[in-house]
Amino acid sequence: MSRPSPFVLTGIFLLFIAAYGGLPFLKGGLFLDSHEGDVYHLLDISFRMLQGQTPHLDFVTPLGILAFLPLLVALKAGLPFGAAFVVSQLMVALALLPVVVYAVVTRLSNRQAIVFGCVTFGLVLTMTYLQASSGVTVAMHYNRWAWAVAFVALLLAFFPTHGGSTARPKLDGVLIGTLATALLLTKITFFEGLAPAVLGALLVRRQASSVASALATGVILVGFATLFLGVGFWNAYLSDLINVSRSEVRPNVGLPLNELLAGPTYLAVTATALAAALLIRRAGHDALALVVLCLLYTSDAADDL
Repeated sequence: MSRPSPFVLTGIFLLFIAAYGGLPFLKGGLFLDSHEGDVYHLLDISFRMLQGQTPHLDFVTPLGILAFLPLLVALKAGLPFGAAFVVSQLMVALALLPVVVYAVVTRLSNRQAIVFGCVTFGLVLTMTYLQASSGVTVAMHYNRWAWAVAFVALLLAFFPTHGGSTARPKLDGVLIGTLATALLLTKITFFEGLAPAVLGALLVRRQASSVASALATGVILVGFATLFLGVGFWNAYLSDLINVSRSEVRPNVGLPLNELLAGPTYLAVTATALAAALLIRRAGHDALALVVLCLLYTSDAADDL
């Protein structure tokens, strides 16, 4: 498998980000036609943070601070809310760019790399709720951002480097730890849903140095966050999550296993995952096939808070 050029891929991805992410500016404004309640919620949190308030410490939300921080930076630059939201998505895409390029160059073929990168950046930049609807919305943007981050982490954890690339397990671990911390501070259900599968894949592939680097990176980044936000931030974050879990609106996340496996909405995904697990097992990787099946179940809870 030929090694894709990182420079060519960077150019392709930059063009995609500029074109796809810049399209909303051509309309002359951000015109929303769905999920209005979520928009008001996002506006309220944004204006609270502009006044100096901190999530969890000053107001209740089950979402992490990184779900709002890029938008806050754009608003502090003086942009109106619509332009600030578009710019915040561009900021997230550009922040992911070097990690995506490294991941696809070391793991995928050239065509696979282009498809994976465009899908990942498309998740970050789109203006829909990833459903069969043409409505424009900014609702639940954090789910899209978190899935994009999760895709890159899963690629690094599950796929070995191909023949044309030098294995860098410690660097892989640093990147996985950074991405996992981003999920923790964006939407914790992604972290708790995907972390077991990522850890399992690394252990099955005997990547002990990657696991150690990931854990060390996560501890260091959480330490920096604690230094800036205080120990009370984590207590307040946990309290907000407990409040949601005890509420009558969302007492449980995820779906029953039978509905997840056989429900019409998820049947294609289930069939694809089962086929992938069977092919991986036939290739002689029994433990990794089991991890894939584990991922099928644990990932259900990721975006359901």
